[in-house]
Amino acid sequence: MRVKGWVRRLTLSGDAQLKAIDPDATVGYVVNDSYGNELLQGTANLGALGGFDLELQLPDTANLGAASLMLTLNGESGLEGTSTWHQFQIEEYRRPEFEVTTRPESDEPFLSTQPATIAATGEYYAGGPLANAPANWSVSTTPTTYAPPGWAEFTFGIWIPWWFGEFGGYDDGYYGEGGYYGDVAPCCGPIDDTTVKQYTGVTDGTGTHYLQLGFEATDGTLPDLPVAVTAQATITDVNRQAWSSSSSMLVHAADRYVGLRSSRTFVRQGDPLEMQAVVTGIDGEAISGGSLEGVAGRVESSFVGCEWADAG
Repeated sequence: MRVKGWVRRLTLSGDAQLKAIDPDATVGYVVNDSYGNELLQGTANLGALGGFDLELQLPDTANLGAASLMLTLNGESGLEGTSTWHQFQIEEYRRPEFEVTTRPESDEPFLSTQPATIAATGEYYAGGPLANAPANWSVSTTPTTYAPPGWAEFTFGIWIPWWFGEFGGYDDGYYGEGGYYGDVAPCCGPIDDTTVKQYTGVTDGTGTHYLQLGFEATDGTLPDLPVAVTAQATITDVNRQAWSSSSSMLVHAADRYVGLRSSRTFVRQGDPLEMQAVVTGIDGEAISGGSLEGVAGRVESSFVGCEWADAG
């Protein structure tokens, strides 16, 4: 371990300049491990410019964790605060003995009306499955947005007015043709908080654990907007090595999307507001032959308690 430092004397009176230390001064050091056991101690001479360079060889038996280095200036009388403390970590590298991979077992597209299965597999680098090993899952679900490809002029989901962008917090982005688009909010907010659930299991003889996910809320209702689901699996072997892997899924509320557009966002009282609607599949292909019901309403907003509230 290498530690470098400089020692200066600060005078707070007069011009308050940093001054050099007596060239005969030394720096004493003490190293303690995470249990307070003393590992090393010694003294270092200062260079011509008041610097020191320590090269410390820690013993192999040192306890892992947060260790400390105490430095004390010696040979300079009449000074206060001549000690300082520095913390560092003692860690041990363990060569990975196995790897963990996760994958969805269900076919895309994923729909909230159908359970989805995801699998995690542990396999030794030397060959062979990691059988009968604990598998811990952390599954996070976040409401997100999706726009079918080819219909950029339409709004899908809940339209957020552009003037709400600064205060509404809906500038996170959306899923569309070609992937995820950040810092853009063309459609489908709002974005709510993420929910996280934990699951446990044990790998089978092939080193795999399967987790079936349902998307119902605690009251049994299904989401009416798409959600982004990330499942992280952590598998631990007999040597207490733990490795993780994660997979993400975009789960749709239905296999069809309804998009709306209008030529204007403001009209005068008494003027008509023309709307156009389109029904597409997840892949963006237009769907014909079905029925579509539209409902219009008037919503008045007021600023109450430092936030906007709607009244139908």
